Amino acid sequence: MGGGVPAAPALADTLVEMLEREIREDELRPGHFIGTKRELLERFSVAPATLGEAIRVLRNRGVISVKPGPGGGIFLAEQSPIMRLGHELIQLRAGDATVDECLRITDSLDQVVLSDAVLHRTEQDVAELQAIIAELAQVWSNSELAQPLNWRLHKRIAQISPNKILSVVYTNVVDFILTNLDGLPQAPGFSPTSEERFEVHRRLVNAIAERDLEAALAAVRDHQTVLANP
Repeated sequence: MGGGVPAAPALADTLVEMLEREIREDELRPGHFIGTKRELLERFSVAPATLGEAIRVLRNRGVISVKPGPGGGIFLAEQSPIMRLGHELIQLRAGDATVDECLRITDSLDQVVLSDAVLHRTEQDVAELQAIIAELAQVWSNSELAQPLNWRLHKRIAQISPNKILSVVYTNVVDFILTNLDGLPQAPGFSPTSEERFEVHRRLVNAIAERDLEAALAAVRDHQTVLANP
């Protein structure tokens, strides 16, 4: 079986991407009139349900606003800086960055992420981190199993921070690596399954558990890959 009509959600996703690309490439400004629903239906030749779903997604993302009545229609919304950040993160696709480029971001943020974890961790945070490191110890020699779990550890550490912008940026970069990228850092001498590498991660968790900021920062320096190997 094949060649069937694509499901409405898939068509709506395509329409969302087309409208977002148009907004980005034409550098449209907030308040720009995108069109009425009737005009968009005719322009894109889609069903009302498909257009309705695309509008719902874009409104939830804060990209557009809908004004009813005479003179109404669909307009480009005024976005807050946080909304724009989230929107731009959503639009990232494979090919927009390499593993090493992403690691430059996480490497540069690790110091403040670990500092926050040391200062603000709870007993529940420590218990969950220790459970992850114990699980990681069992699979460390298998890179395919260890790397996703390794990133889960780093995401969990970042989620401790009370700085929500820091936490969101860090965890989204990790999600981008896991979702869109395939491969490991190309830094000289980097070995993802070395015992030394695992020990660094154990030190990170121990420093958080013991609230030892000096030990945490020392482990962060040893953990860096790309920045430590320009």
